[in-house]
Amino acid sequence: MDESMTPFRETYGDSWLLLAWPGAGQVGMAACSYLIEKLGMEPLARIRGESSEELNAVTISGGLVRPKAESYNQVFGWKNPSGGRNLLLFFGASPPSRQKFDYCRQLVRLARLAGVQRIFSIDAMVTGPALSPEARVFGIATEKRLLAELQALAHPIEPLRTGEIKGINAALFAAAQAESVDTIGLIGEVPIFAVHLPFLRACRAVLEKFATLAGYDWDLADLKTMSERLDAKLSAALEHIEELGQGLILRPSVSFEDSDDETPEWDLGRADSAQEEDETMNASRLDPQELAHIEELFKAVADDRSRALELKAELDRHGLFPEYEDRFLDLFSESA
Repeated sequence: MDESMTPFRETYGDSWLLLAWPGAGQVGMAACSYLIEKLGMEPLARIRGESSEELNAVTISGGLVRPKAESYNQVFGWKNPSGGRNLLLFFGASPPSRQKFDYCRQLVRLARLAGVQRIFSIDAMVTGPALSPEARVFGIATEKRLLAELQALAHPIEPLRTGEIKGINAALFAAAQAESVDTIGLIGEVPIFAVHLPFLRACRAVLEKFATLAGYDWDLADLKTMSERLDAKLSAALEHIEELGQGLILRPSVSFEDSDDETPEWDLGRADSAQEEDETMNASRLDPQELAHIEELFKAVADDRSRALELKAELDRHGLFPEYEDRFLDLFSESA
């Protein structure tokens, strides 16, 4: 990092730093983007992201590989018009792929030099396949007294009791502890089907909690409206998918006994209610090759959660999700 926030100490001193990296549901990045526009935050500095030695992607245009433009993370500032606590925002669009701890330690040191008293990280936790009745926010912190603050709110933030943080956020908290800088993580709940969407319900919930903690009187009504519209569309889409899937089963068009071919052909059909219980397939009736494929998908999702929908679709295709549901959800029991 070759740019410092030190020159802004006099203007933005005694501030809190809100920080986000790309993640599930784009919770952190969406929250930061919203605040930058909503508050008219001032761009203060750019901090280099990936170096040429750490690139993990290149750009392709018309079949040709193009040099990737140097990427930067950005720092923005907001001077509280009411005279209260100021805000610095770190928009981590380009997290480092290597030496994460060293990068985060330098970031924490720069934040302290700029007068930052406390760091807040926005993250997401992937949960089950359904929308929860409420948008839950969980909290983690580097000190017990910070957790006590979260639980003392009029609407307490529940601590994340168990789990594991990985990647850049893990490096951030380790660096903050090493530098003795108070750091809190606000973790929004994201259902598995929304991991690749800007899940505004979690974004709004996290910002509401943060504003309460910081004493900011922000009007988030527009964000609330947008999140409710998105929720309505997602709910309608889920209902439609469930309706399409009701009663659908897979049944072999030929039996093993009647065919010389060891591989049966499958015919998609709709079960009559009287036949549904008898004809719905389960693991014991499934082709061993299909069972092996399901096991391969479980292993793949353990390494790459973006393939979870592929696994869910395969289980649903065979009517096996109820039998595998606990095992499926265990894949997402940890913080994303």
